[in-house]
Amino acid sequence: IISAAGSPYNLNGEYFRLVADNITVSGSTSNRSDVLLDGGYVTTEIFQVIGSNVTIKNLTVARARYHPIHVFPESKDTVGTVIDNVHVRDPGEQAIKINQNSAKTYSANGGTIRNSIIELTSSGRAKVESYSNCYTGGVDAHHAADWNISNNLISGFWCSNGLSEHGVHF
Repeated sequence: IISAAGSPYNLNGEYFRLVADNITVSGSTSNRSDVLLDGGYVTTEIFQVIGSNVTIKNLTVARARYHPIHVFPESKDTVGTVIDNVHVRDPGEQAIKINQNSAKTYSANGGTIRNSIIELTSSGRAKVESYSNCYTGGVDAHHAADWNISNNLISGFWCSNGLSEHGVHF
């Protein structure tokens, strides 16, 4: 459980690598704005989800250089990821990225993204345009199956200098 007194946790390049199964990372209240994990565009990814049955809930993640939340297997399938009541703001690339392993032998399946806000604001858009020529989007999944994406607000994924990816792309 993460608790904050209204100020952000500036990660300064650090991130959470969730390798073990059955982990829950949660803000101390159900108000997702009470906890802000801020990558400051220095932290590459705020959460790397490798383990199964990992839940991230009740917090805000912002300004990762690449993906604020990245779900990917390494030595076995990753299953049962839950992202609930999370505000994902101003990613440098895709907000929530879901991949197979590099050998393409394991997948991330059976996850849920619900009750969340996934957004690119005008200040974040300026970073995306300068970093990656609009290589951004909301949820971007490859070699993944049986995900439930429901009751989310996905907004702001467009650029003046290129075509962003979709709000949800499988």
